[in-house]
Amino acid sequence: MNYSELIDSYIRNSEMSLAEIAEKMRSEKGVKVDRTYISKLRKNPKYAASEEINRAFAEVTGGDVNKLVWAGLVYGSHPSVRDMLMLIGDEVIEIAMKINNKIPGYFNLSDDEQIKYENDIDVINFWESLSNSLESQINKKTNYNTTLNKSIASTKNNYINENNDNTYLINSLIKVPILGSVQAGQPIEMIEHYDGHTLVDPNILHGMPGFALKVQGDSMIGDRIQEGDIVIVAKQEEVHPHEIAVVAVNGDHATLKRVKRYGDMCMLIPSNPSMEPQLVPAEEVHILGKVVEVKFWPK
Repeated sequence: MNYSELIDSYIRNSEMSLAEIAEKMRSEKGVKVDRTYISKLRKNPKYAASEEINRAFAEVTGGDVNKLVWAGLVYGSHPSVRDMLMLIGDEVIEIAMKINNKIPGYFNLSDDEQIKYENDIDVINFWESLSNSLESQINKKTNYNTTLNKSIASTKNNYINENNDNTYLINSLIKVPILGSVQAGQPIEMIEHYDGHTLVDPNILHGMPGFALKVQGDSMIGDRIQEGDIVIVAKQEEVHPHEIAVVAVNGDHATLKRVKRYGDMCMLIPSNPSMEPQLVPAEEVHILGKVVEVKFWPK
């Protein structure tokens, strides 16, 4: 089960209403949430709840605390490893939770920060057990092609790369080119050079040509789009105001924003609350495409 499915199963098994669960979390665990928030968690939320909320929720509903905390960590992980992490067995989850309790925030650390703990026996056991579990589970999947003879280090950094013979590939994925960078901030000159490619599910493009761009800046952090992430873009010249677009300004600049038209003017709207929208003449704005997926690279 993924995160939201696990939340839903705990709710159903508890035979309590959302209001009752929220009240028990407040009165017994000191964690304040309302029924509306719990309802959102069971419907594929954009973000998983905090570890504190997940623990309290599992405890009052009688669910497995470790499974839910781990599911929350997996839900926020990089898309290229998320499916793999969902395959691991309960024994690996127990080791992961032991590390999480010993080294709070370990799984959100960068690789450089995690290196400080590389000699910890539990950390070593985790990455070895994870590698073994993934090999065992993925080999059972008929829709995966894999050799997956990875070292512990490469398992931690298992981001899809066509030049790595050990990389698993999902048969249905297609390549789209990474064309350069796009600014999530002030418009910058769009770099049209080829910078490799990434793999995407063709269904998200809905039959449109696609490309990818690396993100610079922080104006879209309200949508969890940060510096270093890669956005997948379906080529199209119009978007709805609620959709995030790649927009060319003056023909040679590109920016990542939501777009609203007001007569002969366009407003380019960031999701960073500390930044103001930009008003630009509509004739200077050309929509290059709609963002259909974001590959979140760990920070």
